[in-house]
Amino acid sequence: GNDESARKSDKIFYKVQLLTSNKPVALHPENFKGIKNVEEYIDAGTYQYMVGNKKTMEKAEILLNKIQKTYPDAIIIVFKKGERIALK
Repeated sequence: GNDESARKSDKIFYKVQLLTSNKPVALHPENFKGIKNVEEYIDAGTYQYMVGNKKTMEKAEILLNKIQKTYPDAIIIVFKKGERIALK
């Protein structure tokens, strides 16, 4: 599948995090104010919900601006090889 190739590649992807939760949230658009294609990432027992798979920060910022209309606290996060990495 696509996940495997994403992990092998060194490419960095920028995503927009909508929210974090200490409980899982079902990945239905109605749980995310109608936003579709939400992904879940679990880190140290925290569920992180994000959208997007942008190859540049500029494109991620465009998406962020849209998302912040419904999720004012949304932030850009960065993934490399399927793992979240710190924003430099």
